[in-house]
Amino acid sequence: MRSHARGHFTEQLREFAARRLAEILGAALLVSAAALTLALVSWSARDPSLNHATSGHVRNLLGGPGAIVSDLLMQLVGFGAIAAIVPIAAQGLRLMRRRRIGRVMLRVGLCVLGVFATAATASLLPATNRWPLPTGLGGVAGDAILTVPRLIFAGSGVLTAVFGVGAALVAILAVTGAAGLGFESEADMRSRS
Repeated sequence: MRSHARGHFTEQLREFAARRLAEILGAALLVSAAALTLALVSWSARDPSLNHATSGHVRNLLGGPGAIVSDLLMQLVGFGAIAAIVPIAAQGLRLMRRRRIGRVMLRVGLCVLGVFATAATASLLPATNRWPLPTGLGGVAGDAILTVPRLIFAGSGVLTAVFGVGAALVAILAVTGAAGLGFESEADMRSRS
């Protein structure tokens, strides 16, 4: 009888620790999403970064680290970086509500696909004269993705626009899937009840 009670207590302790760990991880994901948002919102190409040495003060709200991260993301995927915020925040909230994140590798893959599809879509948009980077609005990755359809479609504006609509749809579906919005598995519904 005594060993049964001890085993029950150990199981409860294990569940308690697992819930607290999930909540801490969820809070860390929410803080990461908020920090990424602040870094990207306050991004300036004039801030010092890994490839831009300057003695000026850092304008980024998160200081030097925020300037470096936001500059790397803007140069690599441009506005595609914004697509990563929603899935990170959604999964953080999910963990804090004591729900499991199912299919983690699928969600990570969908998030990456969403970021690159958003970058490709952003690269199709015209950059203004005030855009400070030599790449398009989708960064290096967005411009690289567009080289294939531009070669295939040989400058056809209509076919390139069709590709852009397709990339935008892929971006929306991938980010939505990565965030877990719009659908629930049977296990999710059972865990809620």
